[in-house]
Amino acid sequence: MKNSILFLVSLIFLSGCVSKTSYTDLENKCKSMTEEITKLKAQIDELENGEERIVNLAKNSIDDGKYLLADKYIKQLSDKHPESKEIAYFKKLQPTIDKKIEEELAIKEKARQDSIKLANINNLGSWDIGYYVDDFGERTGEFFVSMFVNGTFSNSATTNSDLKVRFMIDKNSSRIQLYEYARDHPVKGEGFIYFKIRDKNNKEFEIRAYNSDHGNTTIEDEYDKKLRNILLNGGEIKFVAEADKYGSPSTYKFAIDNADWFENAITKMKLKNEEKK
Repeated sequence: MKNSILFLVSLIFLSGCVSKTSYTDLENKCKSMTEEITKLKAQIDELENGEERIVNLAKNSIDDGKYLLADKYIKQLSDKHPESKEIAYFKKLQPTIDKKIEEELAIKEKARQDSIKLANINNLGSWDIGYYVDDFGERTGEFFVSMFVNGTFSNSATTNSDLKVRFMIDKNSSRIQLYEYARDHPVKGEGFIYFKIRDKNNKEFEIRAYNSDHGNTTIEDEYDKKLRNILLNGGEIKFVAEADKYGSPSTYKFAIDNADWFENAITKMKLKNEEKK
């Protein structure tokens, strides 16, 4: 800006429009204005980045529980005023500030995830909502989360025959119903069935279920939460189940291609159960 003003003044002088004295006056005014601008910039910088101001902003942010903002001001203080005696004070507080920032970020991330869930509340992925019926085929008012998948089973009589599997998860229990030859009647009376599970991160788990004489393969209570957490983690989940009550082992292999949105399905199931009350 200074060079532009001097150029303009020089151009006017050279064109003969003003005297040398007038030119000198203009040049002096230009220098004075430039000096004033420099002073104003320094004052603005002091207002924005002065040590006392930054220190107060950092302390006030801490008092208000705004730790991310406090951390920003502390870094600004170290950058603009590395000689400040207050830096030692903030260094002592830094571990606490870091912990609070972690908590603050976790809250923000949860809020972000919750907003995503809310926006996709009707997206159940491959899951469905089923309902129980009584002996007369009428709805009981209780709902459950459901999914059908296909697989294979093998025993002494067959190898890799068709298998249909149905997951049934309600508010109290989880079942994995096994239908040999993909028929309509589930496996019955096998007693304990042992499941090996590999989640989307290739981490392996073991759970146990009990197969009743009525065909309900119910996950035992101590393993139920583990299964639900695996499903909540989403992605591809592989299962291998073994039953050997009668000394003739049966092996069942199946997988959920994508368990995403299980949490949405659980939420929808709970809402439907609440509607019936």
